[in-house]
Amino acid sequence: MGSTEYTIPPTKEERHRGPTDTEIETAIHPLFDYLDTNNHTLASSLSHDAMQMVMAKLWKQILMTIEALIVPPLSDKPSRMRALGDGELDIALKWLKFLRDFFYVGGDASGVPLSTLQNAKFNEILSVRIYYDWNTDDLMEECIRGFQSTLKYRATKPSKSLLSQRNLGTIRARKSAKRALPNSSSNTEMIMRILRMRQGTQEFLAQQLQTISVVKLENPKKGRNSQSRFSR
Repeated sequence: MGSTEYTIPPTKEERHRGPTDTEIETAIHPLFDYLDTNNHTLASSLSHDAMQMVMAKLWKQILMTIEALIVPPLSDKPSRMRALGDGELDIALKWLKFLRDFFYVGGDASGVPLSTLQNAKFNEILSVRIYYDWNTDDLMEECIRGFQSTLKYRATKPSKSLLSQRNLGTIRARKSAKRALPNSSSNTEMIMRILRMRQGTQEFLAQQLQTISVVKLENPKKGRNSQSRFSR
């Protein structure tokens, strides 16, 4: 007679701990293998600069895909998309970080620079963790504060002059100050996308989108650059 095999059932803590980082990363190993194979094929026929351009575009697509898993597009219409649970959101954000590390290749020359990987969209997606669990009223208040901050900054922003443009030190100082400013506009849009998954927010979102449209009319160049985000 064969011996009976017994298995020890998992403890309550083990059942509720969620997947480990290793398990989360292992889940996307097939994607790593696919990317690795195709990247080697491309690298054998493209110049370094061309390969960097392809990788940057691929990274942009990955960011858009991860973002679409977390929040719906901007709109004042109700969304059927279900908000992720804490564990699900953590997994999506960890996938993003694992993919960043994959593309970075530890700083190797064949990898993509961190300045490209950790761009504004990358940081915007990570910021979702801050707001995802907030209640609806707090999100609305933060959204309004973000708009007010953006409008206040634009109202007090000094106009450019020919003299300041010729001053290299002034140009560098302006760029440094701009990078230091919190990107309240991006955070506000992310908050609005979270709000779209909440009930009773359509009227509020319609008002905010109308405000964005007015601001775009005052700044048509930026409006053209971000038009795709509102048309998806």
